[in-house]
Order: sequence, then structure tokens, then C-alpha cells
Amino acid sequence: IGSLINPFNGNVDFNNATITLSVESDNDYIGLFSVLGEASKINNLNLKGSVQGKNYIGSVAGLNKGQILNVTSLVLVNGVDYVGGIVGLNKNEVIDARFKGNIYTTGLYTGGIIGYSDETSVVSYVYNLGTIKSTKDYTAGLVGYLGLNAELKESFNDGLVESEAKY
Repeated sequence: IGSLINPFNGNVDFNNATITLSVESDNDYIGLFSVLGEASKINNLNLKGSVQGKNYIGSVAGLNKGQILNVTSLVLVNGVDYVGGIVGLNKNEVIDARFKGNIYTTGLYTGGIIGYSDETSVVSYVYNLGTIKSTKDYTAGLVGYLGLNAELKESFNDGLVESEAKY
């Protein structure tokens, strides 16, 4: 749902519904939503299942420019670069998110919540209890790479993080 040219810009309250994902692709920008636009707001969502793609992979969104609030994911996530349990590439807000799945990557920027969060992003009240296994750098329990002025607050990782790389 959504693309780089035509991102999803809706406001959806899922009322704590659980959606089962089964996505297997060789493409970029893979998740329940491929690209969430600046006007998008995703609320009260539970996810399970699996998501597999190349770059910019997350259970909720490959690329987030909007708001993601109160999300729980128990998804198996596989990808190469920019892979997160919730979002692959974050450019806005992820608040009150939980990841309890597994992530396997062979590239850069892997995080239990977000793979790469840019300098304008806000990430708060999130936690990871899942397992993360990567072969490259920038692998972390919460955010693989956090931009210089980005905010990360009131969050924790209690999941296993393994990387074959230095950092």
C-alpha cells in the first residue's frame, strides 16, 4: 500500500486488530505499507507473520514519513539494507511500538524497531524483545542508525542482537 510516487496518506485506527502478513518479494519498500506519506497516521495495530524483501523493509512500513502509534509486531523480517522490526527508514514519528519477532539481514542499518532514523525523527516509548541477526555494520536493538538531531527516548532493548561486523 503506497509507493514513492503515491504514498499512503490516510489516517487508520485499526482498533487493536491483528493482521497476519505473508509478503515475499525481491523489491524495495516492503511492509504492510510500502511508503507512508507525511499526512499518514497509523494507530492501534497488531501484526504477525512474515515479511521479506530487499531494502527498506519493516513490518509496518518500508518508509515512514508520517506517524505510527501503538503498534505491536511479532513478525519475521528478512532483508538486506535498511531493515527494522517496525520501519526500515523513518523520517518522522514512531511512538509506543513493540517488536517481539525475529530479524535476519545481510546488509547495513538493522534495528529492532527502525533500521535507519533520520535527523528529524522522533522515536519514543518503544522496545524490542525480538532476536536480531545481521552480517553487517549498524546493527542495534532499537535503531540501527539514529540521525544527529533525532530523538530517542524512554525506550529499551531486551532482545538478542548478533552481528558479524564491528559495530
